Amino acid sequence: MSRAAHRASPAERRRRRRARWLDTWLRTALGIGVLVGVVGGVELSSTVRDLGLARELSATGSSATAHDARIRVEPGGRGTTMLDRAEAVVEIPGEGAGVVTRLRSVDVDTTGLGRGWHDAPPASSYDGTFDVVVAPGERPVAMEVGDLEQALRGNAVDEARTVLVVGVCWTAFWGLVAGAVVRARSRDRPPGSGGRIRRRVMSR
Repeated sequence: MSRAAHRASPAERRRRRRARWLDTWLRTALGIGVLVGVVGGVELSSTVRDLGLARELSATGSSATAHDARIRVEPGGRGTTMLDRAEAVVEIPGEGAGVVTRLRSVDVDTTGLGRGWHDAPPASSYDGTFDVVVAPGERPVAMEVGDLEQALRGNAVDEARTVLVVGVCWTAFWGLVAGAVVRARSRDRPPGSGGRIRRRVMSR
């Protein structure tokens, strides 16, 4: 049989283009949902941890002052940067000289900062000397007073939970759509087409 006889009709070519477009859209939609869900899950885990720490510091922490804050920046998505770690020298009562302490729940703009350690941006809450609440120990951790109050409100937890729920619902919806498409194509496939395709491949 000639090659022209196997050539798809215009209607068949349009059907295949629509199917490829639909497959691309479904893969993209599912990928977006998974990405949003992962981001929401990571953010929710971090904010819940910060909320727990804020409650602990509010109940048992000590007031102190901090200075010489530094932040470490890492590359983010699409050429952006993100805060990876923050620390400062904290004057913990009864500890003598200042102690390098990790700062949590830090809210600082990293725009324009390259990868690595940087001094706290000028005019931020961490520039110069600032008040913190600290939990002393082998690895002391502290929160700037404003950050602690913000964490206690729980707004960040609610926002992260919303992002996670949106991502999960989006993925579930488009997953159901993809499943329906697969089932519809299975029903529309002519009986025995799979066997003919396999025999054709084997004959080659």
